Amino acid sequence: MDIFGIKAAAPSICQPTEPSRLSRRELDVLNYIQLGLTNRQIAQKLFVSTNTINKHVQQVLRKLEVSNRVQAAIYAQAAVNVRGQFPADQIRMPAHPPLGLY
Repeated sequence: MDIFGIKAAAPSICQPTEPSRLSRRELDVLNYIQLGLTNRQIAQKLFVSTNTINKHVQQVLRKLEVSNRVQAAIYAQAAVNVRGQFPADQIRMPAHPPLGLY
């Protein structure tokens, strides 16, 4: 790919060969990560401790085989755009509305 006269490799998202199954709660956490909420904000939304959210985030990162929240959000967005990555019943918005939409 040629960007502003500079040769560059086309960006790609590395996806695991077998998509991991996320629990309902992990999906809620992932959706809130996509919205940009911090662990503390997610914990308040889901009525659990910050430690619990820390553990969920680590599980999400491990299952998606990514190393940080940004990569997890990008992966999740790509999965929504690429049919079949996650079962349709797993692609949903969090149980509670995001901040500022009450």
